[in-house]
Amino acid sequence: MAENLHTVTITGGEHDTYPRIRFTCTGNRESKCHHYPACDCESWERDDHEHPDVVHEQCWLQSWFDTEAVEPAPDTLADCDITPGMSGPIKAWFDQDGYVEWEFVEPEVSDR
Repeated sequence: MAENLHTVTITGGEHDTYPRIRFTCTGNRESKCHHYPACDCESWERDDHEHPDVVHEQCWLQSWFDTEAVEPAPDTLADCDITPGMSGPIKAWFDQDGYVEWEFVEPEVSDR
């Protein structure tokens, strides 16, 4: 069973103009999310990219959350049924236009 390394917490009140998204990665240099191309490309495919993957101190999602998703418009979150107070593990990916998309996922449960 693979442990989910990425979580998001939506902070702010019901009437805040802009809620905030706090992203956390519990991975390290050995985690797959810390291995990505060292280039300025806006998006990339793991198995098909002209630049080789290298090890990074930071998860590939961290800079995106730091710059793009810090203050989402409330209507954008509402369209996705995301509200302040929500928190949990996520999965993320590049969409077909090269933008990062993410969604909350149910934590995996062990059969033990």
